Amino acid sequence: MKYKIGDWVQSAPNSDDIRLMKRIWMAQIYDVKPAKGAPDGVCYETLGWWSGESLKKRPKLRQLWSEHLTLKTE
Repeated sequence: MKYKIGDWVQSAPNSDDIRLMKRIWMAQIYDVKPAKGAPDGVCYETLGWWSGESLKKRPKLRQLWSEHLTLKTE
């Protein structure tokens, strides 16, 4: 397992979030579940925001594999 519950993550540089959508997902991992087909065998459930959104907005839920994430830099 690459990340643990409580880690702050963001979109990886090679992710479709950045390449196609031109946005960055910034979130905290709140659960880790088994996932067949995932590179490290797990799916990370994250709760966060898209870049440019107000942090006052309610956070959104996204499920991502580790290859789409990197530890948050700031």
